[in-house]
Amino acid sequence: MKKIITTLLLAASAISLAGAKSRNSSMAVIAHGTIGYNLGTSFDSDKASADGNFGGNMLFGGGLGFNYGIPALSGLGVQAEVNYKLNSVSTKSEAAFVVSNTTVKTYSYSSIDVPLLATLSIGNFQLLAGPYISFPVSDLSRKSKSTTTAGSTTSSTDSDGTISAIDSPIFGLTFGGSWTKDLGAVNGFIGARYSLDFSPVSYTNKDTTTKYFTRRGLDIDAGIKFYL
Repeated sequence: MKKIITTLLLAASAISLAGAKSRNSSMAVIAHGTIGYNLGTSFDSDKASADGNFGGNMLFGGGLGFNYGIPALSGLGVQAEVNYKLNSVSTKSEAAFVVSNTTVKTYSYSSIDVPLLATLSIGNFQLLAGPYISFPVSDLSRKSKSTTTAGSTTSSTDSDGTISAIDSPIFGLTFGGSWTKDLGAVNGFIGARYSLDFSPVSYTNKDTTTKYFTRRGLDIDAGIKFYL
């Protein structure tokens, strides 16, 4: 019984010490996940526009990071992250003459995004902004559904498959903020980020470059911060 009580006391002491670090340390490891939606994504084709297909525009991700609060600059810090992201973009193009044709295309690929951020902490709130480099780690795939209407007759054609590799890397900018809660051994946080690529997702074959879309999206970001 004494051993059990001693073990519990030691565990409580360890958690207490970790909690003290969470309030005083300037270095922290971050683990987080994101869920988002394409907002402002632009398309290379003048005939293509964003499609309201909710599932076809979802963004998922997660990763690890390291935050360092600069002791000499109260509230200011730097944060580096390595994040894995699943990207999906849905587009729609329409044409009407003798017949009406609507084509919805959903593009998807995965990437490793590496942001380097400046952070500003004000109480329980943190603002962040900085550039990132995105490395596509899969080929670009596409699912396409074309619906043709001629008079009272409507027909649909579906197709999917890998269409190309993606030029790498892609540079961009992200900015946002979060609210932090001290949970003792760790801090929990939830916030939002907006990210925009500076160049389009594209594929170059010899001298020909095919551009598809320029990724932009809003992510809800949540995770934990463990102070060292």
